[in-house]
Amino acid sequence: MPDGLRGSRKIREYSVTPSRSEVPAGLITFNVTNRGDEHHEFMVVKTNLAPNALPVEADGSDQEDGPSTDMMDEIEMIMPDESEQLAMILDPGHYVLLCNMVMVEGTTVEAHYALWMRTAFTVE
Repeated sequence: MPDGLRGSRKIREYSVTPSRSEVPAGLITFNVTNRGDEHHEFMVVKTNLAPNALPVEADGSDQEDGPSTDMMDEIEMIMPDESEQLAMILDPGHYVLLCNMVMVEGTTVEAHYALWMRTAFTVE
């Protein structure tokens, strides 16, 4: 296992399931696998807000870099059954891992954040 590799994260419709919810500060490599049938993204947001309390847009998506949040980095597109990595140095604090995709089919708007694709993550 390479230095800094600290477990994997899985995303699927409609959840984000980390293998660990707390990790030590420093280099964190997120190994993200999309186990769903739709494409997803993976965002790391630093905040003291609860995962369900982030500021949102009118369509129900997370308001990126909204009040009391700092979007640290993201993987913009992860296709079904594909895996991507995101390596970053994280300071101690509270974070939310989420998918912020918005899908529109006809008059139906599906904001993945609003559909519970979010979870708390702590860096100690």
